[in-house]
Amino acid sequence: MDEKHRVLLIDLDNCPKQVNALPQSLGEFTRVIACHRAGGDPKVPLSLVSLLAGTIEAGRLQIVAMPRAGKNAADLGLSFWAGHLAAELPEETVFVVLSKDGDLDHVVDMLRSINRQAERVTRSSSASPECGSNSLQPNHPAADEYWASLLRIPNSRPGRKKTLLKSIKAFFRQRQPQVSSEDVLASLLERGLVQTTKQGRVTYYSDGEALNDVFESEPLAAEPDRDGDVPF
Repeated sequence: MDEKHRVLLIDLDNCPKQVNALPQSLGEFTRVIACHRAGGDPKVPLSLVSLLAGTIEAGRLQIVAMPRAGKNAADLGLSFWAGHLAAELPEETVFVVLSKDGDLDHVVDMLRSINRQAERVTRSSSASPECGSNSLQPNHPAADEYWASLLRIPNSRPGRKKTLLKSIKAFFRQRQPQVSSEDVLASLLERGLVQTTKQGRVTYYSDGEALNDVFESEPLAAEPDRDGDVPF
């Protein structure tokens, strides 16, 4: 008899730290699909790159970048994959949706309506981090403070994602050193105030209109990257 299929659907926008738990998840599930919005590329520790590359090639893991940014981008991606895999895999397949976003309960309900076993959880196992820990809310004041600074000084808007992250880090180094530049950027992306491309270009928005003034060099003193992670 074939092994029972277990599918894990991960909302990486809501659970970014689950990247580090992927090796464990791959031991518990036969298929893992992780979705994230455009510009929200997860950082994968170098020690995991070779392992994850092999499972991607084998078709057990897919990390899916949605073509556009937006509040519900990852949710809609997971909804698509839930329906696709429900049609492709046997009826006894178990689906687990990993997210703190209650809207994904609709996906669970629809899977159950076609007699699939499904549930939403906030961590894939007791050893993995809980979703949403230490992350900013979309309207976090740190993001508001940084965005206000960008609007006041047009030529302080970096033209590249990497430079923008360094700018955010430098901005909060003395004010609030505990603030994560990745979390601030995620909040700005979530609210549609900035958008990034796969090539790392950044566009800024205000009231739906693009603001084209960008500053190509470092707007603020920034430290070099030392985290050993690579964007996946």
